[in-house]
Amino acid sequence: MYKLWQIGFVDADHQTGSPLGRDPWWVAITATSFVGGAWFGLNAPSAIILGGLMEMIWYAVTET
Repeated sequence: MYKLWQIGFVDADHQTGSPLGRDPWWVAITATSFVGGAWFGLNAPSAIILGGLMEMIWYAVTET
């Protein structure tokens, strides 16, 4: 997972990858998923779905 965090995402602006830690929204998604699982007993599939929903909300807000 750490390697994925460091490589991050590849898009037109970042052909070699950009670490996810540079974007505060990705940090918030990761922290929310971690806190949900560690402290509130959220199972892994639910944490993944929660992260996906948060990303869809972010996309809707920034791309419209």
